[in-house]
Amino acid sequence: MLKSLGSKHVMVVHSKDGLDEISIADDTYVAELKNNKVTTYTINPTEFGLPLGNLEDIKAKDANSSLM
Repeated sequence: MLKSLGSKHVMVVHSKDGLDEISIADDTYVAELKNNKVTTYTINPTEFGLPLGNLEDIKAKDANSSLM
């Protein structure tokens, strides 16, 4: 879809732990459109020298704290 709209370089991500973004706590699945080719792969925070985090540490307690 994004390719048909003229996109040149796009990354769509979804993490193993259910986030719709790159996760600090688990693997993230990536589909990357680049040079008219889609490549899929998995990344993990440890590959970038980061320790695995805990989602509870960044989880918003309520809607108001989510705005911060």
